[in-house]
Amino acid sequence: MKKFISIALCVIFTVLLASCNFGEKTSSKPTDKPVYFYDPPEIVENPTIGSRSESLDFIFNNQTLGETTIVIKRSEWNKLCDNYRYLYKNENFVCADSYTYEKDGQKWVIKNVGFRLRGNTSRYCPQGLDNGREQGQMNADWNADYYNTEGVENNRYRQVHFKVDFEEFAADGVDVKMADCMKCVALKRMDASCTREIFCYDLFHRYGIWTAPRASHTKVTIKIIEDIKNPSAAEATTTVNYGVYEMFEEVNKQSLKARDKDENTSKNAWQNSKGNLWKCSNDLTIGRSREMGVEDISIIHSYEGRPDGFQTNGRENGDRVGYVWKQYSLDLKTNKDNFSAASAELRGFIQELNALPNTDDESDIDSIAQIKAFYEKWFDVDFFLKTYAVNILCGMDDDYWGNANNFYLYFDTGKNGSGKVYFIPFDYDNTLGCSIKKVAISIILWTGDVAQIGLLSINCLWFLNIRLSLSIIYWKFLKKTVNGILKNAASAF
Repeated sequence: MKKFISIALCVIFTVLLASCNFGEKTSSKPTDKPVYFYDPPEIVENPTIGSRSESLDFIFNNQTLGETTIVIKRSEWNKLCDNYRYLYKNENFVCADSYTYEKDGQKWVIKNVGFRLRGNTSRYCPQGLDNGREQGQMNADWNADYYNTEGVENNRYRQVHFKVDFEEFAADGVDVKMADCMKCVALKRMDASCTREIFCYDLFHRYGIWTAPRASHTKVTIKIIEDIKNPSAAEATTTVNYGVYEMFEEVNKQSLKARDKDENTSKNAWQNSKGNLWKCSNDLTIGRSREMGVEDISIIHSYEGRPDGFQTNGRENGDRVGYVWKQYSLDLKTNKDNFSAASAELRGFIQELNALPNTDDESDIDSIAQIKAFYEKWFDVDFFLKTYAVNILCGMDDDYWGNANNFYLYFDTGKNGSGKVYFIPFDYDNTLGCSIKKVAISIILWTGDVAQIGLLSINCLWFLNIRLSLSIIYWKFLKKTVNGILKNAASAF
């Protein structure tokens, strides 16, 4: 009898376990999926052009114009705009039905992709009321007459920066890469010249700076399916011609892989593509060691839990109940699950940099030797100076040397790594005579008034050190680059 009862209990327990679906992946998300959750991405067309590097070179070939088409439902587009109005700098994605890119006879199509706004001070709402200034938007070009168009029928669309992420709605571990080499694409509205950043990145590559991002022009069209007014009429769309944009390669894990020794036969590669990558938006003084982290700026919804750092702005908006705003001067982009080791590595670099003698005495042989030893330890000196020579010629004053901003550091360390640090140039729209400092710009001295720019401040410790200890090498590269530019220009006429 006891044996029978035991068997019966086992059967009942087994049935209960089976009914709980422990062997299947369960979800705590609500069942009304159409509002908040999306189908996984689907690759429709995805040609590759040789190796990872060769595919990227083809996609970003700036000799021809590519065409980008985004298809998105009006309900998702409105959500994109409302997310901005709730927290203008949020990094939440909405779902675009499809992303298509056509270039030189090739075509890529991926369905159900992540789509969001991007940018720092240049982030705006793509349509309707723009309340970014009320939330702290600092862009000097913001104009209330232009950005407050909520009451205008068929209110105007604006050129803004977009980001497309092919894996945003993919299951963990599932790869969805365009041409098997890109997980996301950045689309950037350009300055009035429509060329500054693309020209600068091209110049870097022409002079062997393989660490620089790739970039090219693309025509952008957004097709909005009017699912709110007429859900049954899928063919009812509003087509918005967003004009010519810059399309550029984001600095991330995929761009690191495209530049490692397995992808490149030449010496133009780092030895380990799995090192620590930092996006830097401030200087490298000792105080910044306390401003390291992993960025998270996101809206929290009613169906989500309350993560660390949850805040509320005192009002709810639909299912938006609060937000997380974790922003850091030094933002770790890789190896986020091993932040302790990554931050210790960067902290050691910063401490050594700030321990260098701060002198402008060119006869101080001992100090100069100490500074030179630091650069030889941490950098591929020739490559670093070539990078800075092109950077100076571009007139970039919105990076480390002028505004302590807009650069990446990659540590080619770890197993099989070279042990070197690479300065990766980034964000070159304020260049070639266009200055964020609003000072008089000289064609010869891009940065205008040295005192205003702050070349001799602590922010420019690198530049000061270059001038003292490595000036002969630096000026050699600078002269060579200038001569090359002049020779190429002369051959064009």
